[in-house]
Amino acid sequence: IISRHEIAKNPKAKSELAYRNRALASLLEKKATEGLPYIESALKINPHSTDNINIKAALLKALGRFDEALALYFEKETP
Repeated sequence: IISRHEIAKNPKAKSELAYRNRALASLLEKKATEGLPYIESALKINPHSTDNINIKAALLKALGRFDEALALYFEKETP
């Protein structure tokens, strides 16, 4: 989770949060295909964010792409 202080210091954090929130909204609206480009943009800004990775996995799961979603979790665990 990005704090308000971090957003104030780092404009990229604000963009990341906007992309992440739009992806999450797409997921909740059952429009997972529309959410993937948004979460990809968030991941370009912060590829190590567990929030971003989890939302991408949820979007992939919603699209029935279970193997890809599961692979994200395994990638996250490797150092």
